[in-house]
Amino acid sequence: MLLVFSPDQFEYENEQESRAALAVARALNGALEASRNPEQTLAAFVNGLGNVEAIRYLPAGTCEPMPPLRGKGSSVSAWFVSNLTIPDLTKSYPVNVGPTHAGDIAIVPDLFANIWEKWVGFVAILSTGSLPMLLAAFGAHLIAGRAIVPMERLGAGLVQMREGDYDTVIQLVDPPKSENSARRRIGLPRL
Repeated sequence: MLLVFSPDQFEYENEQESRAALAVARALNGALEASRNPEQTLAAFVNGLGNVEAIRYLPAGTCEPMPPLRGKGSSVSAWFVSNLTIPDLTKSYPVNVGPTHAGDIAIVPDLFANIWEKWVGFVAILSTGSLPMLLAAFGAHLIAGRAIVPMERLGAGLVQMREGDYDTVIQLVDPPKSENSARRRIGLPRL
């Protein structure tokens, strides 16, 4: 189920961030067109943006690779994250100064909350599926244990009958413990 629904869900849940980055890129392009000194405006924007991990400015002509998706949390098992199908959600939107391409606004969504939600759901489904199986196994153990004792006694009785001992009474159930303890106190043999 995770392999089928995860990619669409990741895209759907990060669509708003992508639209916000597109809006920022459009607004920046508009501001650069209206500015008397677009290079200075762009430099002020980049300085104001700082080191935000989710959205960043990549100058044109740089070989800086797109940053990897964020979302590797220490509380989620690595094998689980590696088995998720996570689509490429990093997007970049062009920034132009006049007719020249100045760079790109890149968005790198934080997937930690999405991955954590899927992990908790997986653990919940696994635990709710395992609990009934454990209870069924415990019940089968109790039932089998109660059925084995009379069958052992029946087997012992059949052995007695095979050997020709038809006079000894075959006991199918133990007498109550209180009766045995009372017989021992007064010196009578146990039943």
